[in-house]
Amino acid sequence: MSREWQPGDVAILNDGRRVFIATDPSDHTLSAIDANGMWYSRLSMAARAARPLAVVDPEQPIPDEWVNVFREVWQTLWGVEDAARAGLAALFAHIANPPQSKPDEPKVFGACVRDRDGAVWLRVDDDAAPWCNEHYVWHAWDDLDIPEDGILWHGVGGDS
Repeated sequence: MSREWQPGDVAILNDGRRVFIATDPSDHTLSAIDANGMWYSRLSMAARAARPLAVVDPEQPIPDEWVNVFREVWQTLWGVEDAARAGLAALFAHIANPPQSKPDEPKVFGACVRDRDGAVWLRVDDDAAPWCNEHYVWHAWDDLDIPEDGILWHGVGGDS
């Protein structure tokens, strides 16, 4: 069974070794590294019947089991060049602090939201870009960075 691996995935090989999916610093390909610092290509992982050890749900806290795997792999990477270590550190930071979720878009005329930069946006009657700020800049909901608590008013007839 083939799987689309992503940086940050943790897999287990058919011999029981756990590997962390990352970008190989030597050739910049998506590969896996085990706790001994040995790199495995995608082909090698397929031959060893790699399967997911766990799945990270960004909405849930990282399980202790994962933290232990990360720590085990991290402690063995001192022989890996600094750029690879920095890349893994950034990846760990991203996993530990995933991007904040965005609320569902208020669909009612007059809804008002505040983005993470403090700008206020008002929903008006325009299908392509229904959100407008005080400077008459128009955007679609997907282009706005609205925090979970950024809905100020749900609009005329909407939930307040």
